Order: sequence, then C-alpha cells, then structure tokens
Amino acid sequence: MSLKNAMALAGRLVKFYGQPVSEAGDLTHLFPTPEILADAKLTDIGLTEKRAETIRALASAVSAGVISFERIVDSDGFQAKLREIHGVDFATAQYVAMRALGNPDVFPTSNAELLSDLGLRSSRELEERAETWRPWRSYASMYLWSSAKR
Repeated sequence: MSLKNAMALAGRLVKFYGQPVSEAGDLTHLFPTPEILADAKLTDIGLTEKRAETIRALASAVSAGVISFERIVDSDGFQAKLREIHGVDFATAQYVAMRALGNPDVFPTSNAELLSDLGLRSSRELEERAETWRPWRSYASMYLWSSAKR
C-alpha cells in the first residue's frame, strides 16, 4: 500500500470509528481506541479482510498490553515485537518506529515508492544508498516521499 493510500485509509478509519469532537477547530474526531479497533469490522471502509485482521491483531495486542508505545528504549526490539503480528512486515515496523517512536534512523528499504523514486532495483541497493544518510535516515525518507512527483 502506498503512503498516500495509507493516509487516506487512516482518514476513513478515524472518521468511521473515531470519537467525534466539537469546538476543536479543524479537528473533527479522535483516533479510535485500540479496544474499538480490536472489534471493528474494518472491511466497511475499504480494507481487505487480511489487512483488517492485521489491524485488529495489533489493536488487541495494544489493548492487552503485549505491545506498548510508551517508554520505548529498544527500537529494534519494538519492531521485532510488531513483526510478530501476522501482516506486519519489516517496512511497516520501520515506518511505525519512524513516526510513532520518533526514531530518526530507520529506513524502509523495501518501500516500492522509494525504490522507484531513486531508480533502484533492489532493497539492497536502497540500503547501501541510505547508509550515507545515517543517523538521519528517517528524515531522508520523509524528504524523498514529500518531494516525489505523484
């Protein structure tokens, strides 16, 4: 799934399952709680059943305290825990570490958009290119995504 499609999906997720708020300017809804997402159908908003199962599994793990987004010290360990959830791949775990944890040095080397934008053929080539951007590879990926002509 492309970043653009993921963002659109997140918007539908919030609109359909999030709690409406008033008197908050442009903010219309809060993000749905893990408890709500753990039981949500999710195919109603355009998700495949496989992706819906992944989101429900992640939400259930967060609800049960198996996965926590608080006080993460070991980003690699956190990503490994995420990848234990069926449907969460390496690039997704890296993206979560980048955005949710604020890790400045993760880089989703299997991201098809980045490969295409840089004219590279393999994750290995992308990984080699990104080595020179350490310790700020997260910022490099965000820059590349934002500057791409889509």
